[in-house]
Amino acid sequence: MGLPAELISPLGISESRLLAQDYYDFFSQLPNETIDGWRQIPYLRYARRGDLIAWALPPPNPDTGHIFVVAADPVPVAENTLAVMAYDASDIHHYDDSRGPRQTGVGSGTFHLWARPAPECSWQNPNSRRHRFPLPRR
Repeated sequence: MGLPAELISPLGISESRLLAQDYYDFFSQLPNETIDGWRQIPYLRYARRGDLIAWALPPPNPDTGHIFVVAADPVPVAENTLAVMAYDASDIHHYDDSRGPRQTGVGSGTFHLWARPAPECSWQNPNSRRHRFPLPRR
């Protein structure tokens, strides 16, 4: 159960490594039924520990997006808002981040994710900066 050859082939991506956009594209094409160990989770509330979540950021943003591993089941914190504990290597710190100030690398922390009018969602970090990203294409 690995990533399909067309996703990891040097001919299938424009970089020498997979970017968040590549994961987002792969995940957004998955069916809701499990095939070869992969399936798309239709709603964030169904995400479970070990699931991967990815989003893409459209150009001209120099960052292609973000991917993280779900560390614990999402927990409601407000209307239409879920707190999701994550493992990732973002340079943006999250709520309850395990990394110290200005420390980067792999760590854990909590995203606050909430639905916005289609076609996007948003997340917020502790400094109250809101980040928006598009929902997967279906």
